[in-house]
This record gives sequence, structure tokens and C-alpha cells, in this order.
Amino acid sequence: MKSRSESKNAFGYFFFGGIGYRHVSKQGFLFRAGLTPTFNFGGIHAVSVVWTDNMPKVGLSGYLAFGWAF
Repeated sequence: MKSRSESKNAFGYFFFGGIGYRHVSKQGFLFRAGLTPTFNFGGIHAVSVVWTDNMPKVGLSGYLAFGWAF
């Protein structure tokens, strides 16, 4: 018996934001920090990234960076 797989095209939507702070000193030291909220407004074409359907469809990620600007 032959195994058969099917593929399906799907569309989903997801919204990202960015809130941050960046500081570059005159000597070139770079510091960045911020938050990236993500929103999923649901619907039949939404991307599901939550543990259960009862949880809100909002995520929050943070970032922190140190470096040298030239």
C-alpha cells in the first residue's frame, strides 16, 4: 500500500509592534533595550500561538543589546 500526503495552502495574520530605546555615546558605545508586543486578533485565518483558546492572543518579548557603533 502506498503512503499519500496532502499539502494545503493557508493564510494567517499576526501584528507586531516595537517600543524601544537606543543610546549611542560619542565614543561609540551602543545600548539598546525594548519590548516587542505581538497581537493575534483571532478569526478563521489567524495564526494560533497560544496554549489554549481561553488565553488572550497577545505576546510580549523583550530585547537587550550592547555593542559598538562605527
